[in-house]
Amino acid sequence: MLDNQIQKAVLGGTSNEDPLRTMNKTALGWYVMKVLWRQELKTQERFSEFGLDCYVPMRQVLCEDARHRKQRMKVPAINGLVFVYSSIKKLEEVKEFVRVNYGQTVYFYTNHVGGRNVITSIPDKQMDDFRSACDIAGDEVRFFLPEELELEKGTRVRIHGGPFEGREGVLLRVKGKRSKSLVVSIEGFISAVVADVSPEFIEKLS
Repeated sequence: MLDNQIQKAVLGGTSNEDPLRTMNKTALGWYVMKVLWRQELKTQERFSEFGLDCYVPMRQVLCEDARHRKQRMKVPAINGLVFVYSSIKKLEEVKEFVRVNYGQTVYFYTNHVGGRNVITSIPDKQMDDFRSACDIAGDEVRFFLPEELELEKGTRVRIHGGPFEGREGVLLRVKGKRSKSLVVSIEGFISAVVADVSPEFIEKLS
């Protein structure tokens, strides 16, 4: 439950930021928030206190502790980004609360379109496919930045059957794999190699 201070901020908060955009400020959707490096999980925690659905893709890395012992730990797969489902209006209010009460500045990720900065949104289907496919793949998922995979050389597919039922992605041959793999992406940000898929489950999309 939110405490009274947070509830007041959500209902009556203001923001000095008014980025140029063409979308409805009250429309719900997935938006990309920029934060400082290593503030991803703390930002996720603070935004989640407002009941917002936040997502930070996580990958496993092998680290060495002070005693030089190897251990696996999870870290954000993309530095400085948090994906949040909300409206622009609500996010402006939460951003202001976090700035005033925690001294942390969070920015909207924008693209320059038609001479103006437009807040970046992610299609619901794209985000749902990415999250659920990564969850199913678990520790086997491999993440790549956009420049690391040539997705245009793959085939757009939808999966019918098996654990990835209903997910859409790109069927692509990835280095280190003998067969083609299903790749799901948050376009422009990150791709995840989640599985090899049996041919009988694959529907090619135009």
